[in-house]
Amino acid sequence: LAGNAEWNDARIHEALADTAQEAVRVTKQVPVYLLYLTAFPRDGQVQFRDDVYGSDKRALSRIKEPATDSVIEPLRARLNELMRG
Repeated sequence: LAGNAEWNDARIHEALADTAQEAVRVTKQVPVYLLYLTAFPRDGQVQFRDDVYGSDKRALSRIKEPATDSVIEPLRARLNELMRG
């Protein structure tokens, strides 16, 4: 909201404190990146969440060859690295 005279610090803080939704047109494009994970490392363990969008099933259906040890082992090693921090 920088450069928008209507939106000074006080107005921004007021809007953040309010639970009402408000649409505001921005003058400069802001890139937005979304990351959707159904499995991730946390505290040394793999956490799993429901795949509410069905993305896992679609992604896995594109795999044509059965996973072999040559595919699984590098993935397992990388997951272990991530879990160690």
